[in-house]
Amino acid sequence: MMGWWVQWAKASAVGAALVVCGGAWAQSGTWTESISKSGEFVHSSTLNDSGSFLGQFCYPANGKCMWLVGLKSRCTQGKRYPVLASGEGGASHVTMLCAGKKRIGEVEYSRYVLSKFKSIDKMVRSGARIGFALPMGSGRFRVVRFATTGAASSLDAMRRVAAEMRGKKGSNDDLKDEEYL
Repeated sequence: MMGWWVQWAKASAVGAALVVCGGAWAQSGTWTESISKSGEFVHSSTLNDSGSFLGQFCYPANGKCMWLVGLKSRCTQGKRYPVLASGEGGASHVTMLCAGKKRIGEVEYSRYVLSKFKSIDKMVRSGARIGFALPMGSGRFRVVRFATTGAASSLDAMRRVAAEMRGKKGSNDDLKDEEYL
């Protein structure tokens, strides 16, 4: 018999993307927690209507967490891009570092590591949505938005699991917020 998360995954775009990464164990609002197939990382993430993703990824082996955005676009690995992040919890100029491409299911994403971990975390946890304005070469902006309903409880649950995997039962104080600059 299929697990509940496999049945859910087949019926949803978020789930379909997460099954490729590993087993989703819970869903909070538009956010889902999952462990990678390899067990290397756990994450709490969401997909928007355009199929882009936003998520916090934690690596229990080294105790580090980071915010990633996945867009259906091109980027040059290692290149930094300026971005304006905005949500009900505030606004901040952040940098997105291209971490290369990754195929998830049928979609190839460019993955970006977001700077200013704590600012992004606050915006995600304190409102109904977060948006990112990316400058384009033509003087225009690309805006990408994500719903944050359920994000706080999803992130807390994921970080508890990451802490347990790291050997710190019930506490995520040992996990370090990570920025790659």
